[in-house]
Amino acid sequence: QKVNKYDVSKIIQPLKKKNNIHKYSKGTTTIVAGSDIYPGAAILCSRAAFVSGSGYVKLFVSSDDAKLVKKIDIEIPEVIVKRLSNNCTKLLDDSSCCIGPGLTKSMENLKIYNNHMSYIIDAGGFLSFKTIKDFPRYSIITPHIKEFQDIFNLSHSFISCDLFKKIQKQLNDKILILKSFNIFIITKDMIYIV
Repeated sequence: QKVNKYDVSKIIQPLKKKNNIHKYSKGTTTIVAGSDIYPGAAILCSRAAFVSGSGYVKLFVSSDDAKLVKKIDIEIPEVIVKRLSNNCTKLLDDSSCCIGPGLTKSMENLKIYNNHMSYIIDAGGFLSFKTIKDFPRYSIITPHIKEFQDIFNLSHSFISCDLFKKIQKQLNDKILILKSFNIFIITKDMIYIV
């Protein structure tokens, strides 16, 4: 089924600004992103959270370089920026979380995932999971072709409707957004091509 502008406009409504609203009533987002090699990913992801409507954003950066974390903090003063440490076992208390942009190591040992939250998992976030069954229940997973192959143990990148139908059976309550020559959005019920 082809997705067009009309389909999107039915889902996404214009933002109606209220005068008596505070940042916590607009929602909070926790982001685990960035590293010594890819600090820009953390900045871009945090800014995107604000632009898309989050009122309060917490960013945990995977870096041992305190100066780098401070530079990121200065770059995005509207975000609460902290260094991700090994004792951050209860850092996710919000309803939404993005994990992975710019990460270069697994977060598996931090035990930060639970099945009561919504996650967007991208890039380095995939390092924490061996198979699709290991991802949190209500995840939105956003791989490119190579990451897609790794997650589903595929030896080739030939994209077909039959392949997507096999993938659908494994998703359960997860959503897959495959970044390729087209964008493929795959749920347990539908396959969209954008």
